[in-house]
Order: sequence, then C-alpha cells, then structure tokens
Amino acid sequence: MAHANASGGIAGQRIVVLDRDDGYDAARAARETQSLLAQDRVFALLGAFGTPTVPAVIEVAERMGAPLVGAASISNDRASRRAAGYSRCASRPSRNRLPPCGTR
Repeated sequence: MAHANASGGIAGQRIVVLDRDDGYDAARAARETQSLLAQDRVFALLGAFGTPTVPAVIEVAERMGAPLVGAASISNDRASRRAAGYSRCASRPSRNRLPPCGTR
C-alpha cells in the first residue's frame, strides 16, 4: 500500500485500511458496513469473515454497489444462497465440497 500511495494511489485515490468489529453479530455487521460505506466513504470492502455476518455484509455491499473481496466462512444454506454468484473456495478440506483456493 505504501508503494501504491507513494505512486499516487489507485486512480488518484490513496489506499487507507479501516476496520470494524462486528462482534460476530449480523445486525452489527450490517450497521458497521453501512457506516464504512456511507460515513467513511470507502470504495471497497476487504475481508468479511463469519458465517452469521457475511450475508449481512454482502447484502449491504450489493445495495450500495461496493465491491467485496475476501468474504470467508460462508457455510450455511442461507449464506450460500446469499453468496450465489460469488466465487467461493476452501482453504482446507471442506465438508461443503468447495474447490481448494488457488485452483480452477
């Protein structure tokens, strides 16, 4: 990031990493995501984690038109339906039969 920022950022925008604690709670994850996008005016979201929270983050990101990269731990049926159209993979053997990350 330092190199990208020293070179003018991406499309003239500096890269800044902000984080929020969602407490592994879906409602809180939705509020924090909304805050990052509306108040902090972030361009993209990176690293949403947790089966109960990822669907809420995906919903807000889609509604607000924000890219979401690195969502993980989508394992229940509700989350899997919410994540239809997202590329999913498993970092270790998966009971959900997801392909290993880094393979095609």
